[in-house]
Amino acid sequence: ALIKAMARQIPNCDYLEIGSFRGESIMNLVPEVQSATSISLDKEELRMIGALNDQIEAEGCLIQSAPNYTRIQHNSHTFDFSSLGKKFDLIFIDGDHSEEGVIIDTHNAFKFLKNENSIIIWHDFGSLASFMRYDVIAGVYRATTAEQQKYIYRVKNTLCGIFIQKN
Repeated sequence: ALIKAMARQIPNCDYLEIGSFRGESIMNLVPEVQSATSISLDKEELRMIGALNDQIEAEGCLIQSAPNYTRIQHNSHTFDFSSLGKKFDLIFIDGDHSEEGVIIDTHNAFKFLKNENSIIIWHDFGSLASFMRYDVIAGVYRATTAEQQKYIYRVKNTLCGIFIQKN
């Protein structure tokens, strides 16, 4: 609901999702945006990092094709984002939740924001709505400048953090 609400506020929104797993977030955004792109591990990469068989089989199970949707199965840590040939209004990060993984994905996200009104949302800022997830939060803060940190918030009643520069 949070991501959808943000996308609806941005005319002709170009949306990027890092880490789509089953695909519920990206498929909910496709009807709301001008373009949607997801970057997520493929089944072989999931197997290599030790994912369980049921997790591997669930990868992408909800993803459907759409004319405004591009699915990229690649590790976001080694993907060449410049190959996309565009920048984004809204970026949702829900990939590798380790501190180092969050640092890499956050650095990439900031490089590909379209303008000062662009937004980044991180999933799993907390493990429950009332608990912080310190490895994710530490990764976000280690990847951002003091100026950027002024615009990072924990979104109440969600598991999300957000970078947004407007009120």
